[in-house]
Amino acid sequence: MLQINIPQGVIDCINKTDKFVVMAHKQPDADTLCSALAIESFLSRIGKKTSLYTAGPFTRIETLHLQDKFKTTTMSDEDKEGAVLIIVDCNSPDRVGFFEEEIKEMPVMVIDHHATVSDFGTYNWIDPTYPATTLMIQDLITFFNEVPTPYEAETLFLGFCTDTGFFRHLDHGTEESIKRAAELVKYGASPKQTFTIMTGGKNLSSRKLMGRILERAESYYDGKVIVSWEDLIDREELKAEDRDSDTLYQALLSITGVEAIAIVRQESDTKCTVGLRSVQDVDVRKLAQTFGGGGHQRASGFAVEGKLKDIKEELISRFQNYL
Repeated sequence: MLQINIPQGVIDCINKTDKFVVMAHKQPDADTLCSALAIESFLSRIGKKTSLYTAGPFTRIETLHLQDKFKTTTMSDEDKEGAVLIIVDCNSPDRVGFFEEEIKEMPVMVIDHHATVSDFGTYNWIDPTYPATTLMIQDLITFFNEVPTPYEAETLFLGFCTDTGFFRHLDHGTEESIKRAAELVKYGASPKQTFTIMTGGKNLSSRKLMGRILERAESYYDGKVIVSWEDLIDREELKAEDRDSDTLYQALLSITGVEAIAIVRQESDTKCTVGLRSVQDVDVRKLAQTFGGGGHQRASGFAVEGKLKDIKEELISRFQNYL
């Protein structure tokens, strides 16, 4: 059962501070963006001066409509002076991208539901019992005896649903999280509209790319692990900006006997990103951490220097330690 256990330092900082910069992590997903938007909206309406930043880029189709709400350039002196920086949905400075150097002298508040251990931040609220950081922001609003506005409810619900796979990743014992989500519907969120945002707007090239990746899928460890890949040629030929990763992951995880999957993507001549997902027993977060990444127990990833072939082979080898 979720408990609202916000550290006193976080509460005192919000009460005593008049100015905040709110920042989402780089390569932002809906959980970090919606958490940032909701807390910025809440702070603004209780009289705080606020600004919103992210290093981007915005590559997920369900978040493109949020892009113009964020500043994506160097932080202005006016915004930075006298402000506390709130970073949501990550707890390490390298995850904010090119802002890492700019924020070194700023007091930092971290609000995050990832379990990665970090000493980054002046005021930290890190609680991995939450399935999404947006739910933490919702509880923060509740703690201050406020309720989400319709805009905040809609935004928080989108972040919650994307991080939980529209409730697919929630198991028994998560009834309190579902109750919180129901409250957001009461305050103005639309499950129908949110599902449309998450699943609509795809283009033909994204479906062709998915077909290539599915066709390349290879089975390992008696069918327990499936690995596939995407290279730079795919990107050039198909011009597929929207990768529709969630649909791809679900298609592979639905195969009988599969316990975990990995998609390796060559992002440049010298760098790959890897997305990891699991069904029940494989902790892909621990596997991702061996490559310097992280995330959730069932959904994690990492970026690493190297060629696709080499990364793929090393990944397959390391999987045996987590089955």
